[in-house]
Amino acid sequence: MKKILVSVVVVLVSFSFLIGGCSSQPAPSAPASASPVPTATAPSSPASPAQFELKFSHHNPPQGWTTTQFINPWGKKVEEATKGRVKITMFPAQSIASIADNYDAVINNLAQLTWIPTSPYQGRFSMSEVISLPFLALPSGTVDGKKVGPATVNSRVLQELYETVPEVQKEWAQTKLLFLHTTDPFFLVAKKPVKNIADAQGLKIAVLGSGPTLDMWKKLGASPVYMPAPTVLESGQKGVIDAVAVNWANLGTYRYNEVFPYATDMTSFVTIFGTVMNLDIWKSMPADIQNQIMSVSGQSGAAFAGETAFGEAAKNDILNRIKTQGSKLEIVSLDPGEQDKMKSLAGKPVWNEWIASMKAKGQPADKVLDAVLKLIDKYK
Repeated sequence: MKKILVSVVVVLVSFSFLIGGCSSQPAPSAPASASPVPTATAPSSPASPAQFELKFSHHNPPQGWTTTQFINPWGKKVEEATKGRVKITMFPAQSIASIADNYDAVINNLAQLTWIPTSPYQGRFSMSEVISLPFLALPSGTVDGKKVGPATVNSRVLQELYETVPEVQKEWAQTKLLFLHTTDPFFLVAKKPVKNIADAQGLKIAVLGSGPTLDMWKKLGASPVYMPAPTVLESGQKGVIDAVAVNWANLGTYRYNEVFPYATDMTSFVTIFGTVMNLDIWKSMPADIQNQIMSVSGQSGAAFAGETAFGEAAKNDILNRIKTQGSKLEIVSLDPGEQDKMKSLAGKPVWNEWIASMKAKGQPADKVLDAVLKLIDKYK
């Protein structure tokens, strides 16, 4: 691997990493009590052709990469596919519910749509998170005869896992799951260069995932702690943590390089996201509208999310903006052989521990891991 030096000067304002265009943030509505039997909301004006007006709640800042490149455009896709019969209003930046409450906000009809990372919901989506096991996900793959990047191929694997494995489907049964997708592989940004396992010893690392991803860093000698993405920058500024495991969209959206200027080029794990709708609202929709929504969901939605939110364009755009606007980000390579050493120490050993832990809770983890391994072999 080749060391790349990116020396730049960046001045970024809180939650204003201007990547792509985005409409201004709508004013958050006052929280309403949950409706016991959710129903479709009526159009706000007689002139509106919309049959369903849906609130989409999420945690990302309004100008974040995933907001402008994936969430907002996907909402427009739904509106176009349904020919305006569905209207979506975005509520970013936790303006309806927190990152850890958005899923339940949809169940309770405070919002009708959300996009969530599974990491804040520890233990709730364990079978779905199988692809997040360290050193498991593909670094690239082939879909429909075309070579694609890691976020796209792993999103394909995850969505197909959901479509074919009942134990994964069961975890999302309280909502209508529209699609799942993954990030690109996580790497490390730190206050000092990390080139080998020895450099990681004792580092206080913020991890946006839970369970096995924490176990991975522990086996590598670090001191990991789970943190929601929006809290990491301040924790780094206060010296609570020394590093954070990130993907490129994380780095761009939350400006982590302002505090952690060294990026270690490594492949460790991916994390997963789900886009869901209130189940009663979904059931109240005519079949043709459901089919129109699913035309931009399912595998189509998974591919769109993986590619636009976490594809190569995200990395390139973020590096270009850092280069033209800002401070220091130095990308360093692992020493020769270190990636394999990390995988040996914290790959399959963590998989085996995860299986044992899940089976003790009555979960068929070995069956689900075997299913995802077959899919990975299919698309590698």
